[in-house]
Amino acid sequence: MKRSLQLALISLLTVASLFPDSPPSMPMLLAPASNVAFTNTNFVTVSWSASTDDIQLSNYTVFWYTNGVVAASNAVATNVLSTNFSFPGSVGYFVQWSVFARDNSNQISSFAMRPFGVSNADLTPPSAAVPIGPTNGALLTNVTGQFNWQPATDNIGVTKYVVSLLTNGGLWRNLSNVSGTNVATNLIGAWSNTSMGWYVRAYDAA
Repeated sequence: MKRSLQLALISLLTVASLFPDSPPSMPMLLAPASNVAFTNTNFVTVSWSASTDDIQLSNYTVFWYTNGVVAASNAVATNVLSTNFSFPGSVGYFVQWSVFARDNSNQISSFAMRPFGVSNADLTPPSAAVPIGPTNGALLTNVTGQFNWQPATDNIGVTKYVVSLLTNGGLWRNLSNVSGTNVATNLIGAWSNTSMGWYVRAYDAA
């Protein structure tokens, strides 16, 4: 009986040596294409082909580098069970990413890297701030000039206004860093009792 068990164990070890457990096949990176640039996006979805394994596939691990440096604790997504993954758009301007497969024996596949670019620079300017009063070109006789306008809108928020004044005599003045939708300024000397042209510009954080 003992001899039979020894022979059976030797037989199993021999079969295992003839048919060793192999690691999963390398997942092929599908999308996005190499060096594709994304602008103003909250996430980028990457995908790959399914790996195969001689016993059973367990999961995938996705990892990435930002500007050539591994992005600290958020650089790895483990136990991914699908063949796609969404990166947050804030991962950085230049990203290299890859994925490897893992089987139930904890063996991992080989992998290849692929780059893409993400730029979250704000390219949308604020809307126009429409003047309310005084009428453009009106004769201003008060010592204090009060200028009002409708608020502008912006996709990331308006941070300030700049009001530009121009007299009919060619004098120019900028009232910078105005936070609200109105501003008062002294109109004395060459600025008094003169026709005034004016406009207002809105600025955002970009």
